[in-house]
Amino acid sequence: MDPISIFQNNLLTLPYQEPNIALGQSMGNYAKYTDEQLTALLRTGDRMAYTEIYHRYKRLLYLFAYKRLGEKEEVWDIVHEIFLSLWLHHEGLEINYTLS
Repeated sequence: MDPISIFQNNLLTLPYQEPNIALGQSMGNYAKYTDEQLTALLRTGDRMAYTEIYHRYKRLLYLFAYKRLGEKEEVWDIVHEIFLSLWLHHEGLEINYTLS
């Protein structure tokens, strides 16, 4: 599932920005970026960096929350809220620790 479509209602108010892809790179290369590189790209509004972060961490966040709550639907709601907040506050994003 495309993570941006999850938050479509919120993103419709944001202007579209082309992904920050250097000449000769494909979007598939985002999987090769480090978390630090993806975070830097996300701060600029790079949707492909956001998508890669979502796919990289959605399962880990789900498992982390599920161990504490045990409610599948509630856990997915929390995970989606985390990613919604991540996108809505991407410009001032400051990450001081990692999940990996």
